[in-house]
Amino acid sequence: MQHRTYPLFRLGDRGNVAIEFAVLAPILLALMTGAWDFGNCFIQSERLASAARAGAQYGIQTAAHATDFDGMVQAARDNASDADNALGVSASQVCFCPDGTSVACTGNCPGVPAPGYYAKLVVTEDYTTLFSYPFVTNPISLSTQILMRQQ
Repeated sequence: MQHRTYPLFRLGDRGNVAIEFAVLAPILLALMTGAWDFGNCFIQSERLASAARAGAQYGIQTAAHATDFDGMVQAARDNASDADNALGVSASQVCFCPDGTSVACTGNCPGVPAPGYYAKLVVTEDYTTLFSYPFVTNPISLSTQILMRQQ
């Protein structure tokens, strides 16, 4: 037994794929744009972390670099390719006793000749998303901080 198809019924399913694509394309585009936007935000956050590490590594190289805060800031800016000084970068030296208490760098710790010296860098930047998203502030404030012990 042979099944017959009638041309009249076959005309009814023409264009279904085009309609489905027209409905789904804006949704897929919105999802892809959001993924790109927040992925780029993550990349910028990693750029800030790398810049903070570079500045701190400059500060712990030698005793002369330990208090060269301008050099630490410049090393961070150079690492982030921040020619227009858009990043907020602050460098400082902090000291801790072996028990974890903060102490002035000229102070003493009980039973230890000198406290541990650390280079501290804080790098901040505002990231503006392409679109406004619900429950997300725009611009997004990105910030990273690093403490690196000086030898």
